[in-house]
Amino acid sequence: MSPRKKKRSTHTKMTLIIFSIIILIFSFILTVINWKILQVSKAIRGISALVLSETVIIKDESIKVRIVSEEVLEETIKLRQSLGDVEQN
Repeated sequence: MSPRKKKRSTHTKMTLIIFSIIILIFSFILTVINWKILQVSKAIRGISALVLSETVIIKDESIKVRIVSEEVLEETIKLRQSLGDVEQN
């Protein structure tokens, strides 16, 4: 092998090594970014579960309030009718 080809071969090897190191660093940076996104996603999932459970509780309470409200309305109508107040809205 001539000195020129040997120099070119060494240069090519160094270029490949540098390129491989750059790809390795870039991959590591992307892995760190993905890890942070995963942590944020887990936190958001926990908050979403909490909000969902609170929403279910609020829905149940709203149903109870509606039932009580309907019962109160019925009793009010009966009371007004027993008092002779027939005007209804």
